Amino acid sequence: MQGRASPSGIHLIALAANSDTVMSVLLKLTGHDDLELGLELRIIEQGLQQALAHVHSLAGERDLEV
Repeated sequence: MQGRASPSGIHLIALAANSDTVMSVLLKLTGHDDLELGLELRIIEQGLQQALAHVHSLAGERDLEV
């Protein structure tokens, strides 16, 4: 907690797998900035899926009112 030790390899991988920020930093530090676009696309896709689910939910509610 005091910043004296960094995560070990396996812990760093687990951290990167669960944190887009950590993964982004790792990609930049290793010279793979171009792969960061894949992370951004995944986040955009998740947002679009949520928006579409919301639209379907609203459409279903509207069909029930008719």
